Amino acid sequence: MVQKNLCRLLLTTDLSNRDIGQRCNISHNTAGRYRQRLREEGLTWDQISELPQEALDARLNNVRERIKKRFEEPDWSHV
Repeated sequence: MVQKNLCRLLLTTDLSNRDIGQRCNISHNTAGRYRQRLREEGLTWDQISELPQEALDARLNNVRERIKKRFEEPDWSHV
C-alpha cells in the first residue's frame, strides 16, 4: 500500500523527493528512483490506481533484475 501512496504523491503533487520520503517514511533516494521509473514507464495515476499491488511491484522494481550481472568464473589458467 505504501507503493501506491508513494506513486500517488509523485504523480499528483509537486512535492519534492525529500517531502514525499518523509511522508511515506522512505529515503528521498527511493522516492527519486520511483519518480524516474514512473517516467521511464510512462505511467499515470489512473493507470496505477487500477493495478494490483503485485503488478505494480513487478513493473517498477524489475530494474534490479536487469542490473544484476551473472558472476563469471575467472579464467584461472590465465590468472
